[in-house]
Parts: sequence; structure tokens; C-alpha cells
Amino acid sequence: MIYNADVASAAGIVQSKLALNAWTAYTPSWTSMSNPQPALNSGTLEGRWVQLGKTVHGSVYFVAASNTTFGTSWWFFTLPTTSATGHGLHGTGYAENNAVTGYIPMVRGVGAGDNRFLLMYGFQNIGEQNGYGPTLPFTWADNDYFYVGFTYETS
Repeated sequence: MIYNADVASAAGIVQSKLALNAWTAYTPSWTSMSNPQPALNSGTLEGRWVQLGKTVHGSVYFVAASNTTFGTSWWFFTLPTTSATGHGLHGTGYAENNAVTGYIPMVRGVGAGDNRFLLMYGFQNIGEQNGYGPTLPFTWADNDYFYVGFTYETS
């Protein structure tokens, strides 16, 4: 028979384990599929993550500055640890064109053993995918930003 005291004690142990897994800051790298590569300059790119067992939860926040350059193709951002399976990485967030229009980015893993993700949008047709880049889903400029959260299994 389980008594409330047993449940409370077990919950306390779980709470203690979670408390030990504090979120950690990391700085993601930002690259694109082709040169020239993007350059953050005085923009903001911040990441945070926590690992519970083999499950990683993380987030990335990006704000463009007036001197940020955006490269020429789809963007990649690094994860805090390597993904065990690329298809197991998933997440979503919010992007905004300097207070004009909001978009919902989807996070997609690159592949097993890789430590990068891309932002995707606009699945208009089956099989059609569009990655975030210098002009997608809008032409990026000063004060444009995105925030995404993601979850994946680490190696």
C-alpha cells in the first residue's frame, strides 16, 4: 500500500535531482550552407540548455544588429551536445520582422551524430522545405529576432 508520506518522499527525491540539473549558458555557432558565412558582429546569439538523463532541452535567442551580415543560404546553429538521431530533434519558436510580422520557425535536426540544427518554415507542399536564411522568411535586418526551444536525445 502507498501512503502519502511515500509519495511525498519520492517526489522530494525527484525534485532534488531536477534541482541539480541547472540550466547552462552556451554560445551557438552560426553558419550557412555556402560562403560568405553570416557574421553576428554586435548582434545577440545566446543559448541555454539542461540535460536530464540522455534528454536535452535547450533554447536559442538571436537578435540582428545594424552591422550583422546574413550569409547567402540556409542557416545552421550548433547544439550544446551532439544529437543521437537527427530526426529526434524537434522544437519551435517565434521570429519577428522588427515588430511587423511574426513567424513560427520549426527546428529540424541535421542528422545523427551532428551537433547542428536548422530553422524551417512554410511547408506549403509535401516534400517542400524552406530554411531560414538572409531573405527567408523575410529579408533580415536590424532588430529582427527569433527565439526557439528544442528537445533531443544526446549521444
